[in-house]
Formats: sequence, structure tokens, C-alpha cells
Amino acid sequence: ILHNRATHAQSYPDLELTLTDTSDEALARRTFTPDEYLRPEQDAKQGIPASEEIAIELYLDTEDLKPAGYRLLLSYS
Repeated sequence: ILHNRATHAQSYPDLELTLTDTSDEALARRTFTPDEYLRPEQDAKQGIPASEEIAIELYLDTEDLKPAGYRLLLSYS
């Protein structure tokens, strides 16, 4: 869930997801842009409305990697 606590709309961030092993070493890393994680009816250009939250779901096939954890970094272009 992304929560915009500001009193104005905020840009959607890029999401950098790092999957890690049991030693917290990176197994895989990928950055998802708003166009990749928003639902079709959501407009990335509108941003996250003031005082609103949005749920994000990413479906990943990680069977070959067998990750034990993850790190998520939000960044703005």
C-alpha cells in the first residue's frame, strides 16, 4: 500500500524490488515503473491523490530463485 499523507497529489514512484537469499544477498533486482504496476484504469499522470492510499499487487514467478526475503526502494524520476 502506498499512502499519500500530503495535502496535494504526489507522483507515483518507481519501485525497485530486490529479492534476497537467507544471507540477505541479492538474487534478483528489477525496477517497476508506474505504468507497469498500476491497474489499467489508473492514470499515472494524475498521481496519488491527496490523503489517499493505493494498493499495489505484483505477481512474480520466483520458483527458480527461491528467495527468502526482499527489499523495496521507492524512487522518483
